[in-house]
Amino acid sequence: MTNETNDKCSDILVHIVAQADRVEFLPKHLGCLAAGTEHFTFKAMREMVSAYEGGYWEYYELSNGGYFIAPSSAGSDHSYTPVKLIVESIGYSGLVSYQAAGIIATAFGLNRMIEACVGEHSHHEDYALLGDQIRKLYDYVPLHPEHQQIYAALE
Repeated sequence: MTNETNDKCSDILVHIVAQADRVEFLPKHLGCLAAGTEHFTFKAMREMVSAYEGGYWEYYELSNGGYFIAPSSAGSDHSYTPVKLIVESIGYSGLVSYQAAGIIATAFGLNRMIEACVGEHSHHEDYALLGDQIRKLYDYVPLHPEHQQIYAALE
């Protein structure tokens, strides 16, 4: 997705966050849970996509208040090449774009952050914030061109 898209069935827009706004982007959505959630998202990508070798990630903001992050394929030699994504826990294996892989990794990162908060001195607000972000991401998934693959990987 370039800068902004819309779907006939919904009013959820998605846009790439400008470079100048990146520093405050994740804290805006996740507060003090931003660094941990980002860590779990990167870790999920490393576990699911063997071809992933790190690099620059794009931040995407959803008009419903949600977000996702995804490895940038801009300027790379694999810009249009799908990547193999494997979710061993459910037996999923499929080819997806880096953007779809990022949506999947973001969902895993949010869920793992919830799990990490269990037993810690977390507050109800932390769980509510993370749960709200998961819901907003899932509200966007049906609008993504690869929604079937995303759902299959998140079952």
